[in-house]
Amino acid sequence: MGENYLISLLAAHGLLVMEFKEGRFFNAIGVLPSWAKKFYALRGLQNVKLKPEVLFPFLEGFMDELHEMWIAEPDTFQRLKSVWWTEIDEKCAVHYCCATALNLKKNKYLIIDHATDSDEMVKTLQKYKESLMIVEGLLEQKTVSQKAAAGEAVEFSLTDHVTGLHNFRAFHMLAEHQVMLAKRKGMSTIIVMIDMVNLDVINKKYGKTEAIITLQGVTDIVKHTYRNSDIIARVGDNGFAVLALDVTDSGEKPILTRFKKNLDKFNRASFKTYDIIIAMGIVRCDADYAGTVKDLIQLAGYKLNENKRAKKFL
Repeated sequence: MGENYLISLLAAHGLLVMEFKEGRFFNAIGVLPSWAKKFYALRGLQNVKLKPEVLFPFLEGFMDELHEMWIAEPDTFQRLKSVWWTEIDEKCAVHYCCATALNLKKNKYLIIDHATDSDEMVKTLQKYKESLMIVEGLLEQKTVSQKAAAGEAVEFSLTDHVTGLHNFRAFHMLAEHQVMLAKRKGMSTIIVMIDMVNLDVINKKYGKTEAIITLQGVTDIVKHTYRNSDIIARVGDNGFAVLALDVTDSGEKPILTRFKKNLDKFNRASFKTYDIIIAMGIVRCDADYAGTVKDLIQLAGYKLNENKRAKKFL
């Protein structure tokens, strides 16, 4: 009763609802939304077995992923959402569509949402696309600059060209100096290694431009989490390193709490179909520590990898 009411409610609010039947076929249920009637291929869908990827060719890859998920875990509640794509109706008007798949154990549904240029969400999407175009332009400029700079001694650079942060070489040099000063003053420091666990997946699924935008987003989170006096660097393709100076006895916990709060806020505010997943490795260096900064970095990296293997994410 509850499930039927929910599905009927979705259909009544302008969503195209399809129920999974067998194989790769679905049946449209509920009221056909008015926007769907503007597409010749979507008329007369009731009581007809259909394949969503035939109606919406954009969904071909999404449907492959969906069926694999349903086969692997058929009795588990699941939700899978596509990115937004565009459709053109018979009068050449643009529609923006998004698919959400629900596995409610007994029944499985595919729900198609839709928006037009007048909706606030679409305006946000358009700004997002403009941002993509800007980033693509920056990437082209970067390629031209790299070719122009061929032969220069770029190996001595101390700045990461994508994020504007220190690179690892600079981090190691600055950290050694600051840890030495902290020891003389009897202060503790903390080294934090941060990894964007799903950046490679984002790059593979959504492309290089989207991965760079995500990287810039996490760069902003790191900058807002730590103080100007802390040393922040990009490490490798997916990670960051931070040296937090002059920490109190409870230094590790506030750092984790503050970062998780900023990350959660970013993920909630984002209209992307994925959340950024972060793992951390933290090592405290007290004033009486006798080892090297290199040892601390390696230990923080080891703890980071341990947390990744155990799937202890923020």
